[in-house]
Amino acid sequence: MAPPSPLLDLHTELQATLQTLTTLSRPSQTHTYPIIDDSPSPSPSSWRPPPISGLERLRTSVLKEFNSFSHAPTPGPPPAGSNAPYLVALGRCLADAETCPRPVWGVEQTFEVPEEKKGRERRRRKHVKVDVVCEGGRRWVRVVTTSERAILAEVAEQASSSSSTSSSTTTTSQHSLLRLSSSLLSAAQSHP
Repeated sequence: MAPPSPLLDLHTELQATLQTLTTLSRPSQTHTYPIIDDSPSPSPSSWRPPPISGLERLRTSVLKEFNSFSHAPTPGPPPAGSNAPYLVALGRCLADAETCPRPVWGVEQTFEVPEEKKGRERRRRKHVKVDVVCEGGRRWVRVVTTSERAILAEVAEQASSSSSTSSSTTTTSQHSLLRLSSSLLSAAQSHP
């Protein structure tokens, strides 16, 4: 019996991700609210939540990746430029109601990070990508598919460079996850 193929595993995971996205795009519950006045309005039983922003674009990306794996000639590792590991991780995140409490408002949303003004120089506007905006906008989730080994190597490199240089350069070459966290925090504070 041949060992399982990483490509086949990713293909199966992408199929599960497509199922998750289909489930999210069709809300299982309709919300009914009491009628307070008699103004003409749609029937309360027909109200459905608005579609999740970015969900269709994500679904298209997953479907494209899924189709490229369907036509793969050999059962080897995924191609170097494949976005499948990120898409699978994002699908798992969306499927887990603990990680992404409902309602989910947006997928792959971009938020502006407020500028830090230093003197008169103008800085280019920075943006940060949030993979899932959920819990009615109160929780932002960022999916990172960097391996543990890569994170440890970056931390070790940071530690060795900080010990051999002055403290003024240490702040400019922060660990990438710390920079990302700082940007997410700044964006969240400016978009309550």
